[in-house]
Amino acid sequence: GILSLGKFESGTKYEIVMCSGSPALLTDGRNILYALDMSALRRITDTIQKNQLAIESAPSEVQIKGNITSTEEKPILFTTIPYDKNWQVYVDGELVQNILTLDSLLAVELPPGDHEIVFQYKSAELIAGSVVSFAGLTFFGCIVLGENRKNRLFKD
Repeated sequence: GILSLGKFESGTKYEIVMCSGSPALLTDGRNILYALDMSALRRITDTIQKNQLAIESAPSEVQIKGNITSTEEKPILFTTIPYDKNWQVYVDGELVQNILTLDSLLAVELPPGDHEIVFQYKSAELIAGSVVSFAGLTFFGCIVLGENRKNRLFKD
C-alpha cells in the first residue's frame, strides 16, 4: 500500500520515525520512500495532452479513427491499447508496423507531420472460424437435401 506523508517544503529537513510495530510502513523489512514532483507531473501531462490523438468519432470495439500531428522529437504514438497481433494500424491509409511497448501496449512510429490514424481490429481466428462454419453448414445442407430426395424416391 501507499501511505501519503503530506506536502513538504523544498530544502527543509524532516525526520521520519518508523516503528517496527507499524505494518503500514514496513514492506519486506525494507522502507521505501518516494516523492512526486507535482510541477513536473503537470508539465508532462500538458505535453501529453497537446500531442494526443484527436478521435474523430466514438471508438468501437473494432475501430478507432483520429488525427495527430507528430514531430521529429515525438515520432511515436504511444497508446494504452493492449498489444494484440490482430490490431492493424493505418497511417494516412497505409498499413504500418505495430510496436510492442512496455511488454503489453501498442505503439506506432510516425513520420513528422499531420496524419490520419485508423486502428482496426481484424481477428484472423474469426475469419477462419466463419469459413469453417460456412463449409460445415453447406455440407450439412447437402446431406439433408440428399436424404430428402432419397426418401421421396423410395416413397414413390
